[in-house]
Order: sequence, then C-alpha cells, then structure tokens
Amino acid sequence: MGSGDPGGPAQTLSGNFDNPNASAVFATAVTATVTGSSAGVSYGATNFAIGGSAPVGASVASGTGKGSWGGLTISMIDKPTVNQDACKKATVNISYIASADEPDDIWL
Repeated sequence: MGSGDPGGPAQTLSGNFDNPNASAVFATAVTATVTGSSAGVSYGATNFAIGGSAPVGASVASGTGKGSWGGLTISMIDKPTVNQDACKKATVNISYIASADEPDDIWL
C-alpha cells in the first residue's frame, strides 16, 4: 500500500481478468472489500477504506490476464486515538468480485 500512512493519499487498485470459459463474458463492474491485514485482528479491515468505482462494461475474452479494470482506491483511515504503527507496513488482504452477465464465469 505504498507508505500506508493513516490519512495519507489513497493508493490505486487495478487488475486484469481471468476468464476460464471457452468464450467471452461481458463484465459489468468490479467491487473490492478489505478482509484483514498481516498486522492481525487489532489492525484489521476497519483501519482501511475502499473508494471509487470500477465500471467495466466490456467483453472479456477467454483466457488469463484478459481485459483490465481500474477506478478503485484503498487508503488507511486515520484514527487519532489509536496507535496504528503496526498497520503502516502491513499487507492488506482484499477480496475482489467481478459482476458479469454470468456471475460465476469470471475471475480476478
């Protein structure tokens, strides 16, 4: 997450699609949720915020690393009354979901 400073600038989230189908799938959007961090439960998901939106509106060809998405960000929430030092260099776990015409047919 870059420097990961509380209240610091948001970092960009983006990626590609993996479509395991034999044919293209129409992707509509990508959403993301912070599920935890390497700093443990005390420095979990509530210390981070996902922002922006990631509309796709495109056909994703069959295969790995096809098409791309962007538009989401992640930032560390500043909690002035909490010592967040352990969060600063943590690896943040993020769950991504791609919406598609056939929801079970596309992977990130």
